[in-house]
Amino acid sequence: MPATLLCLNNILNYNFGAIAYTQTLPATMYFGLSTHLLTATDVATTDAVEPTVGSYARKSFTNNDTNWDTSTLGTSHNDVALTFIESTASWGTALSIFITDTASGAGNIWWYYTLNPEIIIQDNTIVNFPIGSIIVSMT
Repeated sequence: MPATLLCLNNILNYNFGAIAYTQTLPATMYFGLSTHLLTATDVATTDAVEPTVGSYARKSFTNNDTNWDTSTLGTSHNDVALTFIESTASWGTALSIFITDTASGAGNIWWYYTLNPEIIIQDNTIVNFPIGSIIVSMT
């Protein structure tokens, strides 16, 4: 079962009394960039194609109410900017951004977004997502 569907099922089951909510929320989430266009069937970080050169690293983001707004109408957004480290070589063209549960290597994709326009990341580029530009929603 895809991670997104499992998450939605757990939330519905919790809200309607079918299960007790026992999940521990992660203190830190990690954002990554993919040169592969992610889709709903991509549920693991191994489905993403991340840059492997130029000092690329996933960006850690503390999971708290300072960094995220309070959800309204099924959406939430970032309340602080998300800025990746400056590239020291070309990272290629980022087609998607995603949130995962691991700082590096294999993990689960919790959320993804198709970048439009895509981001061409050359040497000495800083990828920045300003406040309010990362919108997470549930459907």
